[in-house]
Amino acid sequence: MPQYKTHLLGGFCSFIFALLLLSCIQPLKALFLFECMICSLAGSLFPDIDTKSKAQLWCYRIIFFAMIYLVLQSSYFALAIVSLLSMLPMIVHHRGIFHRLGFITLCLMIILFACYLMVPKQLLRSFYYIFFFWMGIISHLGLDFGFVRLLKFK
Repeated sequence: MPQYKTHLLGGFCSFIFALLLLSCIQPLKALFLFECMICSLAGSLFPDIDTKSKAQLWCYRIIFFAMIYLVLQSSYFALAIVSLLSMLPMIVHHRGIFHRLGFITLCLMIILFACYLMVPKQLLRSFYYIFFFWMGIISHLGLDFGFVRLLKFK
């Protein structure tokens, strides 16, 4: 079973792979590339959010600050959704829904649609972030299950 350092290495490799794919379309600026690399690394740790891990600790730190921001912005509906979703890792078992590529892809598509509704001018930026995050998730699942099994979408 790979440890977090192995998953981070896989996330970095997925970042390089995704960068090679997308660099044909449009050259990206250095700071934006760094942001995309962070998204890939975060995605490579994300599926283990349902266990006591560094990924879970960092995710809850980010959620905490996001909740403070939402309170300051008086976005109580978004705060309620984030609060409910933050409890999900506590009620599922390890290698459950967070290790299902279909579930995670659907969630990311919903997030991308929400980004489009809230900030349509930033759709391309949101797409890049979500795409790199998704590539990091694929690297994690590939390391956990093997890439052949991952492609079966079970």
